[in-house]
Amino acid sequence: MKKIFFLFFMLLFLNAYSQDSPKEEIDSTFIISKYKLDSIIEFGLKQIGTKYIYGGTSTSGFDCSGLMYYIFKKHQIKISRASGSLANLGRKTALSEIKKGDLLFFKGRNLSSTKVGHISVCVEVTKDSFKMLHATNRGVVVDTFNEISYYQKRFLFAKRFLKILAP
Repeated sequence: MKKIFFLFFMLLFLNAYSQDSPKEEIDSTFIISKYKLDSIIEFGLKQIGTKYIYGGTSTSGFDCSGLMYYIFKKHQIKISRASGSLANLGRKTALSEIKKGDLLFFKGRNLSSTKVGHISVCVEVTKDSFKMLHATNRGVVVDTFNEISYYQKRFLFAKRFLKILAP
């Protein structure tokens, strides 16, 4: 009887705690090695040339969030399938401080919108810009941010949700 009472009390406590927790406290950060990050990026780059399919999450075709879902899932990092939910991961990062592995969020076609409509991942930081992997109407490609005004105009924010362990 004491065990049942204890379990009931714990369930009650956990339920109350989860309802009062602010959203920021449940945002996920995944701790990985530099080697695993390199493996994720390398795997993502192997998807270049895959065609774009709205709602796609496989090598038959990807949309932007489907690509992110696929490449991270293959490395045992389970993230949401929806770009809007992915925006809740990690913490915001300044454009000037973007690192490999950071997620980049953009408006969709409507410039006046503030909603996330597109997502990519930083695969390389260059001297004055960064390269991002994403699924577009051109298929899965890597673009240099500073070279494409379409994305510069639509950039909303970057999020860092991976913590890289020092080697």
